[in-house]
Amino acid sequence: MKKSIFTRRLLINTLFFIAATAGFQLIHKNGFFTPTETVTHIIDSHLMPEKNDASFSDWSRRLFDADYVRLASAQYDRSLYMRSFFLLDLFYPFIYCAFFLGLAAYWKGTGFYRTLGAAMIICVACDLGENISFAWYLWHPQGNVNVAVANFTTIKSVLFSLGGLSALIAFLAAIIHRRK
Repeated sequence: MKKSIFTRRLLINTLFFIAATAGFQLIHKNGFFTPTETVTHIIDSHLMPEKNDASFSDWSRRLFDADYVRLASAQYDRSLYMRSFFLLDLFYPFIYCAFFLGLAAYWKGTGFYRTLGAAMIICVACDLGENISFAWYLWHPQGNVNVAVANFTTIKSVLFSLGGLSALIAFLAAIIHRRK
């Protein structure tokens, strides 16, 4: 008997992932963050490529960018952020971890799956570290907590992107493998 690809667990994790992603879109509209000309986005999306990135060098300046965290923090409505985005963002790492691992579940027991699982655990830990340290920084902006936030953000963003892409490729490879 061939392994199943489309499981009930994957369906549930997919629905949670879609609902959480939609929830973030709704929360963005509540005004917890006010963009400016120089601070255009929340810290969570700081590593997303932008139109004005002419080269890899332009984009790579945003890696470990503690100055952006410092500047962006002034654009957050602290209490609104804590009552909305922060709350959902505490659960989101577990949701995307379950979703990505669900996409790759066909390969459970392989070195690939163990590596993806370890990477997702580190990603979740960094995401939670980012959320908690940034919340702390919003209320206590002195010191170098913004450096920790930038480090967590960079590691989380890289692992999230690579993990999501790897999980999607694994899912597509499972479909092909199963058809043979």
